[in-house]
Amino acid sequence: MPTPLTPISPELRRVLELVNTLDFDPPADRLGTLEEARNWLAQSGLPGDLKSEGERERLVALRQAIRPMLEANAGHGDPVQAWAGLEPFAASSPLYVRPGVDPSLSPAGSGLPATIATVLATVYDAARAGTWRRLKLCRESTCAWAFYDESKNGSGTWCSMRVCGNRNKARRRRERSRPTS
Repeated sequence: MPTPLTPISPELRRVLELVNTLDFDPPADRLGTLEEARNWLAQSGLPGDLKSEGERERLVALRQAIRPMLEANAGHGDPVQAWAGLEPFAASSPLYVRPGVDPSLSPAGSGLPATIATVLATVYDAARAGTWRRLKLCRESTCAWAFYDESKNGSGTWCSMRVCGNRNKARRRRERSRPTS
């Protein structure tokens, strides 16, 4: 049964923005250097900071662990294997259950561990709410941009119908019009 369209939460948008710190067209990585990663993190709304190149590399690894999950959400890849990519982060992230009428996971600690814990708590909350599966990677191979699927039935495949969707349609039209030999 399709999930009714729920707007993307600010927390989930931060996860989307983390994934989109890597751009393929043109190639750019906003976490490419320690200074760039520090600047991005300071502007992201996520808690924590980066103290070393090793922490920058761990933040990049978190981003890279999330990408296969979004591919699986788009119907490409094994969801079980994709979720397993978060295990190394979950095992070392300080989280606690915030009690209440609607309990939630919350980060504990500071620095990069708080950043990672916040991302994991957001993924958990979105999975519980049914919105996680709407975070996908664009099917256009030259794009691979992460997007929130706002289609009614959750079947969106492109980050933008105007750009990647039209490219795909034009390519298919050209392939159909080619003479077969």
